[in-house]
Amino acid sequence: MPSGYRLCLNGDAFDADVFTHALLDVRANSGLSPYDMITKLRDALTLWRGPTFGGNLGGFICQAAAVRYKEYRAAALERLFEAELKIGRHNEIVAELSELVESESLNERLCQQLMVALYRGGRQRDALAAYQRMRNRLMDELGVEPSPVLMKCQMAILAHDPALQPRPVPAPVTS
Repeated sequence: MPSGYRLCLNGDAFDADVFTHALLDVRANSGLSPYDMITKLRDALTLWRGPTFGGNLGGFICQAAAVRYKEYRAAALERLFEAELKIGRHNEIVAELSELVESESLNERLCQQLMVALYRGGRQRDALAAYQRMRNRLMDELGVEPSPVLMKCQMAILAHDPALQPRPVPAPVTS
């Protein structure tokens, strides 16, 4: 018989499970409105209160889980900001995105979203500066150019591409 303690909890007792299920629900439900997606993801992200496992990563299993949860968080943030941009909240998310782009220094998707948000807010110069900072980081740390997607976003900003403008999404009907 093994020694030690056995801890039995329902899945919803762990904030990590609640967070993961919310993300998987958003991924699986393609008919979800951007407004509902924002609510679900913002609620789930409030469960994130610092480094995974409080930064105490013991063994290999904990380290692997921490990487997985960090990837889930990045996916949730990317989906959240995509939904925010879809409904025209570009000015409201600039500060949050700017902070994330600095802390998640090589996440090109978040950088692209920041560039679009800045551009839509009339800050083309700042959007291009965000691109240049990401390009410099990628070159310095990895020796690579930005992805074709990020380069295309930069070119669209330079060309004032109308595709960068938000398309109207109807607000939810409240009863």
